[in-house]
Formats: sequence, structure tokens, C-alpha cells
Amino acid sequence: MTRQDWFASYRLELHFEQARLLSRREHYFADSHCIDSRADLIYSGEYALQITSRDYLYGIDLTFTDQKVEPLNEAGSALLQQLNFCGQSVWLPLEAQTPLIFDRALCSASGPVPLKNFNLVRITRGSSLEFGADLVIENERPTEVDSSEPTLLFFPQAEL
Repeated sequence: MTRQDWFASYRLELHFEQARLLSRREHYFADSHCIDSRADLIYSGEYALQITSRDYLYGIDLTFTDQKVEPLNEAGSALLQQLNFCGQSVWLPLEAQTPLIFDRALCSASGPVPLKNFNLVRITRGSSLEFGADLVIENERPTEVDSSEPTLLFFPQAEL
């Protein structure tokens, strides 16, 4: 079973800070319209940029050193407790907790940390970052971007 079996939809956010700090937040919802939130899976760590092309293609190494799960309300807390998620019997609403175990039957978190992801992105000046391949765990960096179908697309708060 995966997290997607327990939740109707999810949204992924990556936040890159100026000091090479990084957070990844997966928001999980009970409905397919991403309105009725239940829980967040939160990773934090660092990133490193490696320029790989003259055409705004960059390799980004993501290294996550911390991982937490946070039920966002009573319903999310009840669901995680019912599932005995990550071997934990008590999940308190709005309290981020570190998963105890990583048995795939009980916990579909990607952990344990440290967790390294490698990816290649296309930076569209002033508007977006497009991830050209899924995040690959402890694997070789992709060598090209499929610009026709990025897997992740998000808009920065400020100009690049």
C-alpha cells in the first residue's frame, strides 16, 4: 500500500532557500480537488546546483536529512492512527512527528533519511522550473530534459 491508496490526491511543494536549504512538503487530501486536507509529509535538507548545459539546464542534488509526518486535523490524525502509520499508534493533530519505522506494509514514507535525489531541470527565465524526470533515489542523474512533459512545474515567488 502507498500513501496514494489512503488519500484521494496530493500536492508536492519544493522550497529552495538562499542558504542552500531545502524543504519538500507533500500535502495529502481526502478529495480529488485538493481541498479537504489530511496530512503532510515534510522533508528538510540541502540542495546543490551543478550546471550541465548552456541552455539553462541545471543538475540539482537534493539531500534530505530530516523527515516528519504531520496530521493537519482530527480526521488526518484518526486515519494515521487507524493505519498504525509507520508503526506509530498515536498521531496528534498539528504535531509533526518523525516516523518510527519504514516497513513498507505500515509506512510508505520514502525514508529513511538521509535521502538523496538527483534531477535535471530546465529553468525558464522569470517564470518556472520544469523537472524533466521523476526524482530518482540514489541513482544516476538524468542526462536530458523531456521538455514536452515535465513531471513537476512550479512558479517561484521572485524572479530568477
